[in-house]
Amino acid sequence: EPFSLQAVMRWMDMFLAALDCYNTFFELRMIKPHEILGVKEGSSFLEAVQFFLETIALHDIHAAEQCFDCSSKGSMFSPQERDVYNYSKCTIIVRIMEFVTMILETCQQDFWKLLEKELLNAKLIELLAMTVCDPSHVGFNTADVQVMKNLPDITVRLMKALMKSP
Repeated sequence: EPFSLQAVMRWMDMFLAALDCYNTFFELRMIKPHEILGVKEGSSFLEAVQFFLETIALHDIHAAEQCFDCSSKGSMFSPQERDVYNYSKCTIIVRIMEFVTMILETCQQDFWKLLEKELLNAKLIELLAMTVCDPSHVGFNTADVQVMKNLPDITVRLMKALMKSP
């Protein structure tokens, strides 16, 4: 399938929607995380998180292009396309950080073990470190007041939750 920025954005939108749903239902305690994300449940959500962390999160738009089987690698993207892509990518990053924080703050340690492969791993820590130290390198628009106002709170809360974990 040839590369399509629209296809990538649709995937990111669907992934973001799933993240938002999980975050909402778990935070409201309508569903317990292990009921959906447990070993026996067969959800592909954690696989999507792992894919995002390993392949997309710390890379630019060309990483998404590499996921497609096509001969037209190395496309030129407009500044607007890059901005739209980075905005979506960074929104997902923030939601993942909120999701992890919620898991660490509300779930038992035995459940954390189930998430080590896909989520609570070195890629997440690397992403967190890069987001704290060089958010613009990750793709965050540091000229955006909302980013500079909210991103530090989100990352600090996650770091505190991680420090309390074993």
